[in-house]
Amino acid sequence: MVTGASVTAPGSSADGESMQSSKGIVYIFVEANGLCHGRYHCMTGNTGPSFAGNDCLNESALTFLIDHFGRKPVTNTNLCDDRGRPCHSLLRITSEYRRGNDTFRAHRNYRGQGPWYDWVMFRWEKSLNVKRQPECGVDYLDDPAVTHTHDYAPGQILGFVVCSRSDGDTDDEILAVVKTCGFRHTKGSIFSTIWQQEYTDTQKMSPSLVLVNVDSIVRHSLMIPVDKLSTSYHEIWNRERWANEFYEC
Repeated sequence: MVTGASVTAPGSSADGESMQSSKGIVYIFVEANGLCHGRYHCMTGNTGPSFAGNDCLNESALTFLIDHFGRKPVTNTNLCDDRGRPCHSLLRITSEYRRGNDTFRAHRNYRGQGPWYDWVMFRWEKSLNVKRQPECGVDYLDDPAVTHTHDYAPGQILGFVVCSRSDGDTDDEILAVVKTCGFRHTKGSIFSTIWQQEYTDTQKMSPSLVLVNVDSIVRHSLMIPVDKLSTSYHEIWNRERWANEFYEC
């Protein structure tokens, strides 16, 4: 991934999985020829045929997780799916992560009203040749102790994976499946920053997806597509910054 690895801020702590979230399991199977496939099994809400579209994992996120974890070595040879079939991996999925008063959501059909995939600003490991535009304030609301040693780029959350710690004594680790933008950004209108969607192909058909620790989330971001293909976005600044912008003008 071009945007590098996520970094957790010193002293940060996550409240964890929201009790109100939709939950499910991804079963991953690997054939003898190495072919990976899998499926999502809903664990909450209405699960009948008439509700089949209400609680599903984003298709891009599902494909990414199957490929990513299907390539990893088997860690437990006793795993089986809900039908008793041996499987390669089992992933716990949740649609919401809560930290303090903030809830971060990734749901394909939230309460039957359509998709809800939050955009957030992430803190990333410092990379070379990244030029930050000071007037854009990309590090807004982050801990000043880390802003000069990290880079920032937004991403859209498509789902959360809950990973149990091996020691069993510490809190679960939560990873977000994220559709990422690159580091490069420019000042747009008076109150916006323009970001470019990242892709894994030159035709710009496959957005880049990565797994990111939720402790690297800085804040919610309001993103508006610049074009119909959503290859770039306006990030609308927090209203608290508007007065300063008028004053500087």
